[in-house]
Amino acid sequence: MGIIESPFVVKERSRILKEVRAELRFAPDRRFRTIVRAYEELPFYLRHFNLPWLNQSLWYKRDLRYSVSKAILEGKFSWEELEKKEEEERLRIREEEEKEKVRKERIERAERMDLFPGSLSEYEHMKGEKYQIIKVETRDNLVFYYDKYPDRLEKLGAMDIDGLIRFRHLESYFLEGYGIPVRKAKRN
Repeated sequence: MGIIESPFVVKERSRILKEVRAELRFAPDRRFRTIVRAYEELPFYLRHFNLPWLNQSLWYKRDLRYSVSKAILEGKFSWEELEKKEEEERLRIREEEEKEKVRKERIERAERMDLFPGSLSEYEHMKGEKYQIIKVETRDNLVFYYDKYPDRLEKLGAMDIDGLIRFRHLESYFLEGYGIPVRKAKRN
């Protein structure tokens, strides 16, 4: 992890961003012109070089204030557009989190699936409930189980399967095999 991604730097930059936003959100154009003029009057080396003895937070805040002020004066920046993009980003992140949550639930469900080597009647006797065989699109109605591939486990978890009967373990270091999918029978 580089210094840019460190939690301290990210937190500090987020704090500075909030300060600059609060300061410039409703500022008049005169304030923007003052900020741009003050920045452009700085010596060349202070504007273009990040010197080690400079306070990094102040340097970042000064450059951010200048960039925002100049962009607003040139008409290239709008707070409304920024807020709209931030809202879209929050919605996108929320959707991704929900998808990831569903994905994890499916994988957990597939990992909890019963892998039973016996017949349907033996499985029903062991569980004490009625089960039905689920038809799948393979020729011999078999479903493969691979515990080392999360994508395949996710697909298996999405199939609404409670277990695999007549499960045959493949010779492998991992838990791999195939069986006939079953789920609890629906009561009428």
